[in-house]
Amino acid sequence: MMEHLGPGLARGWQNLGHPELDGAAVDTLISQIEAAYGHGPDAYRERAALRDRKQLAVNDALREAERT
Repeated sequence: MMEHLGPGLARGWQNLGHPELDGAAVDTLISQIEAAYGHGPDAYRERAALRDRKQLAVNDALREAERT
């Protein structure tokens, strides 16, 4: 994920100064993300399922709003 998103994040950070997306920064980001959201396949599946439930709820609400 960091290989894919990291360069874009680094470009956005230019407004914040000149942080380096080096190994230490990546390690810090990964540890903070895992602390906040868990780690491993089960944590990923749980987050994806929650995201999907929320998206389906939004879609249902929009369909209901179109009926009224």
